Amino acid sequence: MQRKRYAGLLAAFLSIFIVACMAGCGTTKEPLDVTHLQIDEAGVVTHTMIEDFDTSVYDVAELQAMIQEEIADYDNEFQTGNVSLVSAAMSETESNKLIVTMQFSDASAYSDFNDIDLFFGTVAEVGEKGYTLEDLVFTDASDATKTVGFSELDTSGHILIVEENIPVELPYKVLYTSGNVELLDKYTVSGTEQPEGTGVANGFYYVITK
Repeated sequence: MQRKRYAGLLAAFLSIFIVACMAGCGTTKEPLDVTHLQIDEAGVVTHTMIEDFDTSVYDVAELQAMIQEEIADYDNEFQTGNVSLVSAAMSETESNKLIVTMQFSDASAYSDFNDIDLFFGTVAEVGEKGYTLEDLVFTDASDATKTVGFSELDTSGHILIVEENIPVELPYKVLYTSGNVELLDKYTVSGTEQPEGTGVANGFYYVITK
């Protein structure tokens, strides 16, 4: 059984304010100062949440304890060690900003813990996970006038599927995106709201890398 744990926990304890990303399309990876995901070449997912946090009202140590309890409950239920709290501390550079970093062994662990769909694997693997993407059309990240169908993709390339409009830093250069994606730099993307009639559901976005 999947339960939304972490998101509900923070919502109950924080006055959540997720800053809109204002970065432009650069040529190199730039550090993200907003809530985001980072996926490395091994598939490990790091979730960094950067939120307003009033220490006169809330206690960081108590929040840490609550998160650890949630992780322990998850581990007891699923018999895994796939989720860990890396840190939870106030920002050293911005006042009243809390930075919480959690790490997940892979996209599946992130999905199970948060009850939010996340996939990162090869194009060949995505069908095995039950996704049906044959009708999707992807735009070339380097030339918006060029598009490619799902069946034309290199099956050894990687695909990111995200159910939330959150920035994601990827280990490989972005090659193609669905229409509801903002390219922040060559390795980093974020979902955007998609107009009706485009064939892409709001809340989901898709990215192809090498």
